Parts: sequence; C-alpha cells; structure tokens
Amino acid sequence: MKYQNQNNVNTQNSWQLQEAKACFSEVVRRAKRRPQRVTVRGKDAVVVISVEEYEKHLPAARCGLDELMANSPLAEIDFSPTGIPMPIREVEL
Repeated sequence: MKYQNQNNVNTQNSWQLQEAKACFSEVVRRAKRRPQRVTVRGKDAVVVISVEEYEKHLPAARCGLDELMANSPLAEIDFSPTGIPMPIREVEL
C-alpha cells in the first residue's frame, strides 16, 4: 500500500501503471525532483526521470580525430615518429 499524506496524495516514488496513467502530470512533476518508478503487475517496468538527469547519462558529444588531437593537453609536444625501414618486395601483376 502506498503512503499518502492528508490530501490523499501518493508520497512515494513508485507508482502502479494505472495510477501513473491517471496522475501522469503528478508523476512528471515529481520526476523533476527525483526518479519515479512505474510498476506493471508488481514488477518495476520503467523509471521517469527529469531531462537534467537524462542528459547526465548521455555520452559526451563526439568530435573528429583532428579536433580531439587539437584539444589534447599533449598537442604542443613535438612528436616525430621513427619507424624501422622495411624492405619493399616486388610483386608481379
């Protein structure tokens, strides 16, 4: 059973699906403060979260290799790759 205050309002952060559908604006309002769980047949089904919380979990914006290298703290290091010369074999075509 849900805990309710004197205004008969659900004070928990877990909702049965029927309840969540009937009080969706309340679910959204509360999700702005903390995640709200919605259950189906007594099992957790989804969690409603604020957009700020959602954005925290998104991967960082991707950039190209050139931008990544230019913004690297090692960008100013002079790097001259030295390799071992390999013989070139001849191939008949």
